[in-house]
Amino acid sequence: MSAKVSTLMRMDGLWEKIPSILILAVLVGIFVALRRHVKSPRLTLWITAWVLIFIHFFVQIFEPKAIANENLTFFIRSIFAIDYGVLQLSAMFFIASLTTFFDDKKRTFGLLCFNGLPVVVYSIALCFSSNAHWLYITCLSFSFYGASAFVLIFRRRLNQESLFWLPICFAVGAFAIYKAWHGSYDFGFNATLAVGFALPGMLFRRRYR
Repeated sequence: MSAKVSTLMRMDGLWEKIPSILILAVLVGIFVALRRHVKSPRLTLWITAWVLIFIHFFVQIFEPKAIANENLTFFIRSIFAIDYGVLQLSAMFFIASLTTFFDDKKRTFGLLCFNGLPVVVYSIALCFSSNAHWLYITCLSFSFYGASAFVLIFRRRLNQESLFWLPICFAVGAFAIYKAWHGSYDFGFNATLAVGFALPGMLFRRRYR
């Protein structure tokens, strides 16, 4: 009986997610088709970001609608880790696509290492209910401060754009680290996600006025 209920819940989840999955599949297909005519590193990064968002919605099919945290199996925790990790990573790819050095593979890869890897590790630790303060603080430090320092080192000067996003990253990062030190890890996840998707909005306007 419980197995039947579980199957029905998954089917309900599938039908709920189908519209989003289909829309994202079409969107990814459009970007892939564009790449056949326009060879751009920025377009490649956008395709990667949208594929990650597609995965984010697709794996939600396998997530239970409601279950107590202590009853989560390794498989379910892994699904949540993939779900949250790829969503965070997609934001980092959007940021990387809108930098001034997006066409430099080495610099772009370096930026993704500084801000992409930490958010994935943070998401995995959160999904597996890790209580290692130092791990969350290290990830936040690399994501907010390491990535910012990386960009400034290659840019070598502060411009009007930097003066806008740097204070935001420093302030949000400092408060997220403070919350993590006191055992509140959800704030760091949400803060990274919020900044991760807000910055591309600002950068997109700067690049395409």
